[in-house]
Amino acid sequence: TRLSWGDGRIFFNYIDSASARRTLEFRRRRDSAEESGWFPHVYTPGIAAHYFEEGANKHNLWALGADATTAKLYLVTEATSDAGTAIVMSAQTQSENVGDPRKRKRWGDLITEIDTNGASVAVVIGFDNHTATLTPSTSPVTGSSGTRQHTIHDITDGTTVGGGREATNISLRFTATVTTERPKLYTWEPTW
Repeated sequence: TRLSWGDGRIFFNYIDSASARRTLEFRRRRDSAEESGWFPHVYTPGIAAHYFEEGANKHNLWALGADATTAKLYLVTEATSDAGTAIVMSAQTQSENVGDPRKRKRWGDLITEIDTNGASVAVVIGFDNHTATLTPSTSPVTGSSGTRQHTIHDITDGTTVGGGREATNISLRFTATVTTERPKLYTWEPTW
């Protein structure tokens, strides 16, 4: 377990109950529309520690790889590509049970509010702790940065679009391959 601090960010590197290396980052946002808070990171291979370079006008953040055979020192940047290769991003919401974890509900549709920033964002709807999913749908609008797109996603029962799906809870997974784009999810809301 390691705790690192620098440039207003705290990194907590730890090993979870399944023996996988994980990282939590706390970012304190000043003069920004984004909220402060803890953000999980999953690195492959796992990271043993983070280190902020020391010295005047030094702001480099280094990640120390934990894999015994390929342990490397990685420079963590705000770059928009990985040495010219597009970055695949993925984010998943919690499994929402609307306050009733036992009862099965018929989920009808849901709305998302996304600033795609020009990226093509695939939205995968999942049920019952994301163990069952619907075919991914690609966000139909690729707007410019700062444009929030409202999209209604119909949920099919297998035969009828909008027929709904019965499940205990619902979740979303967003994926995109990005180079210069930085999509943002603002909200999502299902109906049941």
